[in-house]
Amino acid sequence: MKKTWIMLMAACFMMGLTACGKGSSDIGGNTADSVGASGEGGNSVLASLEPVNLAYAHNGSEKAMVGRWGYLLKEKIEAASDGKITVTIYSNGEMGTDAETIEAVLDDTIQIAAMQPSPAVAFVPELAVFDLPCVFANSEAEKINQALNESAFADIINEKFQRAGLKCLGFSQGATFRQFTSSEKVSSIEDFKGMNIRVMDNQYQIALWKLLGCNTTPIPGSELYMSLQNGLVDSQENALDTCVSMSAWEIQKYVTLTNHSLYTNMIVMNESYFESLPEEYRSIINNAITESITEMIPWYQEGDQTAYKTLEDNGMEFTELTKEQMDEIVELAQPLYNEIRSDVGEELVDTLIEAVR
Repeated sequence: MKKTWIMLMAACFMMGLTACGKGSSDIGGNTADSVGASGEGGNSVLASLEPVNLAYAHNGSEKAMVGRWGYLLKEKIEAASDGKITVTIYSNGEMGTDAETIEAVLDDTIQIAAMQPSPAVAFVPELAVFDLPCVFANSEAEKINQALNESAFADIINEKFQRAGLKCLGFSQGATFRQFTSSEKVSSIEDFKGMNIRVMDNQYQIALWKLLGCNTTPIPGSELYMSLQNGLVDSQENALDTCVSMSAWEIQKYVTLTNHSLYTNMIVMNESYFESLPEEYRSIINNAITESITEMIPWYQEGDQTAYKTLEDNGMEFTELTKEQMDEIVELAQPLYNEIRSDVGEELVDTLIEAVR
């Protein structure tokens, strides 16, 4: 089993790791030598603390936003802690699927899991609120950032993470979205009918595309290219930078700008582990998260624009839906809105809608 493999692999790196993160942890190697004289002439509190290593695991590439966020955090955390905290990054699913990385965080095998919200619904069911179709589509990045990280909605969703034993450190985004790519051009909402779309294994994502008339097939990301190439599916929904990384133009011709789902990533830690860290370390991590979330906004936007041009330059044709067509998607998706309201609660849905208005 993959989880067993993760545990065995981590054990090789973590000879000194203690329960709940107390003491030093060595998943990326012993940090003591790299610290050197970190406290000399510097922060006396830091100088007195034991070094720790945080493993940051994700399923994207190093160049994907989730990967770039990790390297930005690594730089900030290690600098602010004078090297007393080190961050080791595991990319491309090296430590397992999104679900397996969350399980590893809950087991204290790794310290940080980073991903988009949808794969984590099994652990925090209320994250289904992110699957409300087009709920973020008309909001600017700064407004979305405030809604996700600094609002009443943020307070409520963070409580849901805590019930699952997790600490959500924050969400990053740039008012960029997941889009629809296909082998046939979509000029109207009617054109979605009969298309065979690859979706994430998420009941709400599946429900959305069924409501639009598509046939849905959940397929792991690692099998997506081959599935499109051999015709198992003829369409997908994904962020544009992901489409670039998979060279989507080799097997797809059209992009429809549906803006149906926010392209956002989140970072979670084990709640108990986070609270076991010294206050100085917790402050450093939180400050790095806050700073990096703001700095990531233009990165998402620049990355989205660059991806758009790359796909276009390689022959993909873009279609932008009209406001009326977007409204039609929301209208068709009302049964899903009602389902999510029922599953996560009226308050959470209404608080999010109010926060992004």
